[in-house]
Amino acid sequence: MLSQAETIGFGFLLSLLRVSLHASPYLLIGFLTAGALRTLAGSDRWRALFEGGRWPAPLKAWLAAMLLPVCSLGVLPILRELRRAGVTTPAILTFAIAAPTLNPLSLSYGASYLGPRVLAILMLGTFVVSAGAGIALGYFSPEDRGRGEAAADGEESAAPAPGSSRIAAAVANAAAAASGPALGDIAAGILGAGFVAAIVSPSFLSSATFAGDRMAIPAMALAAPLSYLTPEQGMVIVPEMIKFRQSAGAMVVLMILGVGMSLGHVTWIRREYGRRIAGTWLLLVAIPTLGFAAIADRLLPPVGTANEDNDHFDLLSNPFSGHHGPSDLARAARRIVSRAGAANVAAAGLLILLSGVGFAMRNPPLRERLKSIGGPSRTGRVEDAPALWNRPLPAWLAPATMLAGVPAIVAAGFLAYFPSPADAFRDMAIIKADFYGELGSPSPDASLYHLDLWDRQAGRLEVGAWIRLTSPGPEASRRVRELKEGLGSLRSDLEQGRSDLARRRFPEIQDRLERCRIAFQVR
Repeated sequence: MLSQAETIGFGFLLSLLRVSLHASPYLLIGFLTAGALRTLAGSDRWRALFEGGRWPAPLKAWLAAMLLPVCSLGVLPILRELRRAGVTTPAILTFAIAAPTLNPLSLSYGASYLGPRVLAILMLGTFVVSAGAGIALGYFSPEDRGRGEAAADGEESAAPAPGSSRIAAAVANAAAAASGPALGDIAAGILGAGFVAAIVSPSFLSSATFAGDRMAIPAMALAAPLSYLTPEQGMVIVPEMIKFRQSAGAMVVLMILGVGMSLGHVTWIRREYGRRIAGTWLLLVAIPTLGFAAIADRLLPPVGTANEDNDHFDLLSNPFSGHHGPSDLARAARRIVSRAGAANVAAAGLLILLSGVGFAMRNPPLRERLKSIGGPSRTGRVEDAPALWNRPLPAWLAPATMLAGVPAIVAAGFLAYFPSPADAFRDMAIIKADFYGELGSPSPDASLYHLDLWDRQAGRLEVGAWIRLTSPGPEASRRVRELKEGLGSLRSDLEQGRSDLARRRFPEIQDRLERCRIAFQVR
């Protein structure tokens, strides 16, 4: 058996690996977005997009944040690019919290599993904290209000010339960002998350955040700010917290401080704006978060059954047990890589490659050559363009491309909200087991909560099949109606306090679910 110090040390190393793999896709998106921001338009255009007084600029930033799928680490390269472009400080610091929390794909997942009331409270909390902190910062720091900050590198970038290789320029700028100062802030975020995970035991948050516990919100506030969770991971944990009767206020703290920020935020803001603004911003984020969390505890009555035997906080805790030996380190690392998935591993490889290109670009001759790609034309003439990607691009192409990305995000969110029939039946099998386990509870609230989840998943079966170009057929439609009617009968039994009748009716509903699964040809 290892000592406590050895367990913490090995857990720290494994946590660094886990966070790095989970963050890689978002970091790749962040660096590529930063490269595109610099290449597709000049600084004046991005500055104009977020311009406004104390109120309009943060509100615009909050709305823009909902279009970009990034995490609390992936947003850092974008913040640096917005700063370089001269976007106002309140707008940037609003975007810093809102973008990771309001990930469009995670919002679709949340709408599917949380229900409108819980999701609305989480979105309202994000708005109050992120936009409120940005607006208040304009009052506390008037010299930063209503004007763009000077570019960090002291340069103003014009829009690229119409015949430039803009794709190559975007990749070159992304590579430069992936090997620049943002790496230090990202490393700080990863190290902070690894340290917190190494010292937090798996049972600490599970036992300290139950509804009614006065220490639930403070306990989450101690662990969440330096931890790391992707937006999707946060949206997965929240339904589990509801299921195990944990504090709604702790959920708010988890999403805003755990998903929305990292230690990298603090190091970047301190370096770019100084200690005073960094300290002011931290207070403007922390105090409203704790206040709104206390309100959320009153707005959302607890459901579910309190049970410390749960594992939904494992991503925030030490992945290495003291019962392991040093020889188990490699096995634990392989398990982390396997759970991260091939897509995350591939994203990590691409990220390393992008950073390597960025460091190679520091060679002076190569740097000068790449700086000329995508830069303004010295003669004002459009260069000859023998290659397809080097042809003149019309002025409307960049905004049109951005607008085209909105339907793509909506489509991806639609696919997440309406899962495939196979995924829906897998989820319903879990929900069914949870529902039956709660039937013996004194209060029907937990059973009704799981029944709502079950009914929503059943209602999405047909649309989930249609949008994947599969016709469910009349038999499948009939089976869905039968299942929903049965779920309605269960609801009626529970609302009338007849849980014994609901228990007797349950096998019949199981049979209807099975016939529905067969009708959708799901194995």
